[in-house]
Amino acid sequence: MTPILNGLIVGSLVVILLCRWLERYEWSHLILSYVSVSYYSLSLVYLAYFVGIWCLPVGLVLAGAPIFGFILFPRRVIYTALTLAFGWICIISLLTAMGQLRYSPLFQDSFYTDPDAKKFVLFCYTYFALPHLFSILLLSDLFLIHWRRGEEVIHQLSLTDSLTRLNNRRAITHYLQKNLEDAHARKEPLSVILVDLDHFKAINDNFGHLMGDEALRRSSECMREVMRKQDQLGRYGGEEFLIVLGQTGLDEAIMVAERCRRNLEQTLLIS
Repeated sequence: MTPILNGLIVGSLVVILLCRWLERYEWSHLILSYVSVSYYSLSLVYLAYFVGIWCLPVGLVLAGAPIFGFILFPRRVIYTALTLAFGWICIISLLTAMGQLRYSPLFQDSFYTDPDAKKFVLFCYTYFALPHLFSILLLSDLFLIHWRRGEEVIHQLSLTDSLTRLNNRRAITHYLQKNLEDAHARKEPLSVILVDLDHFKAINDNFGHLMGDEALRRSSECMREVMRKQDQLGRYGGEEFLIVLGQTGLDEAIMVAERCRRNLEQTLLIS
């Protein structure tokens, strides 16, 4: 096995150097993907033949490698490599069944019949299988963590106004509907404030839309400064903002609205 393993190591280094040398060329990316993945797959099949084509470590590699291949490479590259590997596995299995090839030539035939030798074979299979098993579990866990984080970011972006970083219309109306249902069920008061900035069109017309955007950002910040922690603020559309006040009656809602109005009145929205 030593010259074979040395040859595979040299071949792997050649593939790595080839990829590093040609990666600056756009046309080479897909070709190198086919070459590197196919070389990896056929190397695994060749090594699998020596330890037993249908043993536990080979099964783990056959199950785990394509999973992460689909994450890292185009699907057609992985399906091509899978087709090549599966074809060679079938040929090796057929030749083994016909007696043309020995099964797992790395082990002597007596290893599968002698009780003491069986323990050694089992130990070898376990020894080779565990690293693949732990690698698959670890990479699966890391992939799921990143996938969940990505889903959370996408979900948050779908509910956030990109300009003011407030709840967008969809999020604030959903929050309002939910709190209306809760307030009705608990027979608690609920108040809503709709804020509309005066003369906002004049800001856009006289100073441009960039200044209009800055005015919206500063308006949202100055309203957040005077709101309570339990209150929810969202951009309803254009220059309109919606404030949802849970467990709040009319008199208290008027006080919150007045604080927002005063802070807006005293804030320099454009400079």
